[in-house]
Amino acid sequence: MTFSQIAAAILLSLLFATDSHAETIYKWTDERGVIHLTNKLPPEEVTVQKIISYQERTAKEIQEDQHLQEKKLQERLKEQKQLNAEESKIRAEKVRIKAEKTVAIAEEAMKKAQEYMEKKAPRKRQKRNAYRKKLRKIIQEAKKAVALANGEISKANQAEKEAIKAAEEAKALESQD
Repeated sequence: MTFSQIAAAILLSLLFATDSHAETIYKWTDERGVIHLTNKLPPEEVTVQKIISYQERTAKEIQEDQHLQEKKLQERLKEQKQLNAEESKIRAEKVRIKAEKTVAIAEEAMKKAQEYMEKKAPRKRQKRNAYRKKLRKIIQEAKKAVALANGEISKANQAEKEAIKAAEEAKALESQD
């Protein structure tokens, strides 16, 4: 016989030898102060300090525990979805505020460009070239600000969509109960 066959035989014999019914564990201390834990009755001269009884769980109890665990898991999932929805809503609001600030900056840049364009162009060639150069720079800055504002608005819209989707998922989980 090989070692693995012997080990398998021992494991099988232990498996079938164990009693699947209730198990009682006795705790007692001998005269030397040594604590004993055993499933056998202690000597008669010793007083038992504690008796622990173990009862094998029934299939119904196991099934009830599994059902309870599944229910707790569903509750945690629902709470997580609600938390995600709230976080998405907050994130969307922050992005929306940033977008509004960026739009305000863009509007200010456009207003500055408009005001500068309304000024009369100088008559002298050198001043007129400087005027045009500054005007181009102001318009370029205004265009950048508008592009940035549009990007922020797009991000805000996307964040709001994600928040709505997360809220719908949380509500769907809530309605399943």
